[in-house]
Amino acid sequence: MKLKLRTKLVAVGILAIAAVSGDIALWRWLKQADQFPILSVKVAGHYDYIGAPLLQQTLAPYMSEGLFGIDKKVARKALLQISAVQSASIIRVLPYTVLVTVQERKAVVRWNDGTLMTAKGEFFTPSVAHSADNLPLFVGQQSNQQEMLSQFYQFQKQLAKQGLSISTLWLTDTGSWRLQVTDGAANNFWIYLGAAKMHDLLDGFLTAYPVMMANATPSTTLIYVDLRYHNGFAAKWTLPVKKAKNAPATVSSS
Repeated sequence: MKLKLRTKLVAVGILAIAAVSGDIALWRWLKQADQFPILSVKVAGHYDYIGAPLLQQTLAPYMSEGLFGIDKKVARKALLQISAVQSASIIRVLPYTVLVTVQERKAVVRWNDGTLMTAKGEFFTPSVAHSADNLPLFVGQQSNQQEMLSQFYQFQKQLAKQGLSISTLWLTDTGSWRLQVTDGAANNFWIYLGAAKMHDLLDGFLTAYPVMMANATPSTTLIYVDLRYHNGFAAKWTLPVKKAKNAPATVSSS
């Protein structure tokens, strides 16, 4: 046990001397790939938008350089070139391991072109398909990202009072707002708001919404409501399901 400890201390001492004295010959020896080959690469953390294959592909060119031969700055810079990476670090772990830690950007919405956006309005592209399908979808010009994000939070706060949430936010080229909302039970419908007094119109509709749904014709589904009227609003529903004629009678026994 003491021998192993001494061996470790000697190894650490050699590395310390090399670092302090700048012994070029010793550093050249340490940096030879066959002296301390990288046998294991450990990636810390959980990733939603960065796939393991992309991380492996990015780091592969540097792994053959050995534990002390690897240029951590260059390898880290390569990781930061991945669109979804916010920050990255690489640590040497004696004797043959490299520990990689990557922090992802945090997406709050997705766009119709496949990119994702952070709460700061920064765009990035995920490398994992369908990894953000659960996020709200924005449709519009990306140059309007800050306005759309601000309106999204305001609309969402209003809708939450009736248990509704936004699945799609659309700002048309004419400046008109459209919301696709869900009630949490897989029922989706559109709300057409226009370009003016959007929040007042939405509040008015949400006041009437519980009564409207309570009095809806059974077996119908709300498709959209159009709030672009001076007095009231229009709504479209699916047609009620008709019972088949001459349906066979059901016989029961007790």
